[in-house]
Amino acid sequence: MFADLLVPEKLEQRQLRSIHDLQSEIKGERNTWIEWHPYKQVFALGHPHGVILYDLGCQYSLTLTHIKQQDISVIKWHPYIPMIAVGTKKGVCLWRLFYDSEDASILSKTKPLMEFLPQNDVSTLSFSEDGQLLAIGNYRSGKVILYDIATQESAFVGRFGPGSTELLFANDYLYQAISGGGLIIWETFEWTNTHLQTQGEVHSISPLSGTKLVLFGLRGQDVIYQIQMESQAPSKLLGQVGRGLISFKMEPGGKRLVIRDQQGIAFVGVRQEPLPVLEQIQRVQGTQSVRSYDWSRQGKSVLGLGWPDKITFL
Repeated sequence: MFADLLVPEKLEQRQLRSIHDLQSEIKGERNTWIEWHPYKQVFALGHPHGVILYDLGCQYSLTLTHIKQQDISVIKWHPYIPMIAVGTKKGVCLWRLFYDSEDASILSKTKPLMEFLPQNDVSTLSFSEDGQLLAIGNYRSGKVILYDIATQESAFVGRFGPGSTELLFANDYLYQAISGGGLIIWETFEWTNTHLQTQGEVHSISPLSGTKLVLFGLRGQDVIYQIQMESQAPSKLLGQVGRGLISFKMEPGGKRLVIRDQQGIAFVGVRQEPLPVLEQIQRVQGTQSVRSYDWSRQGKSVLGLGWPDKITFL
């Protein structure tokens, strides 16, 4: 795979008075994804016309658009450098954001350049923990593209068969959820794998901070599972989680989960003694419309995105 280097067709940079101005701009749009920057108070918002980057500190926005960036399915920030990957129906738009590090905002003087990685029906993305690799999965095939950020070369792992619904690098492994059920765990040195059969499709793969444990859910079940590679056998966490569990995300500090179920958004405490135990649910009222959400990197707040135009701090 070779990347095409492209410049944005339209670069729109604006100073906004508040986040309410941003909500007015996206009103009536079917916004698809929201993702916090890994170490700045900036978030990315995927919507039909491109990706909006918004700086909460100085209330500055930057819109990235390109004809190849249509039907956005997933957005991921690079863990260290100013780069954002956008998965679409036709491939991956890999935006490199060049900016003056002395400036108050990373967006105000940004000169973006996009690399386009062709791949049909991108469903999921994950950067490796050191930021060297980008894993790309799609709906059609179980093969995963591993794209080297520095050399711009790619390799493949995986097999033909059901597509990938989720990818996550964690604890020197790559976790690959398979459409229809199953979890493939790749060790990232020799790229051998362990294939776990599951009674349902895996979702919400989340590492538990400070441990070698990884949590995940199964479609149609209100239970969260845990797995540690040394045991290679998943086990249930005690207690029911929500009603009609759809997804969840772990707080960066590993003390809370935010879950989305049929009733909206709720927070669940997590105690580690020594294995994790789930605590009482605290439900957030009026959040039934939230579709995408993400923790701030300090774990102090959750930003939720609802339909059609609601951005909410939870």
